[in-house]
Amino acid sequence: QYTEEGIPFISGRNISEHGIDFSTCKYISRELHEEISKRCKPLKGDVLYTKGGTTGIACENDLEQEFNVWVHVAVLRVTHESLISPGYLKLALNSPICYQRSQFYTHGVANRDLGLKRMIKICFPLPPKDEQIEVIKRVDELSRYASAIEKQYSAAKARLDKLSQSILAR
Repeated sequence: QYTEEGIPFISGRNISEHGIDFSTCKYISRELHEEISKRCKPLKGDVLYTKGGTTGIACENDLEQEFNVWVHVAVLRVTHESLISPGYLKLALNSPICYQRSQFYTHGVANRDLGLKRMIKICFPLPPKDEQIEVIKRVDELSRYASAIEKQYSAAKARLDKLSQSILAR
């Protein structure tokens, strides 16, 4: 049962590789949250992975905020951070090859589902921890660079549109 306010309750549509979007989430009561949390409670550092509807999208939970997840969101908890970084796990799962495998293992047409038993068949390379950290660092740098280019493009396009309108007006 959803409530007007309370604990955020997210589904796959609230997850992108860039993070969690709470703007369209539903809410549940504290009591229901406590009950669901006995089974699974998302924590900071967990990787959330969509496994129903839109499948194969991962994000790292970098929030301290309490929330809960719908059954179509897997909560992947790294128990041996000496072996794998949650940030690297997110990047690996969002890589083209892992995304392609997730789609291969997703069953159904109207009700698409990537079950846990099929999800664990998705393989990815696992370099040493220091290389994982370097991969994360480089991807972050390139993402910032891409964002800066997008901003420059948007500003240039806006100027071009104004110029075109003024030329048309003349």
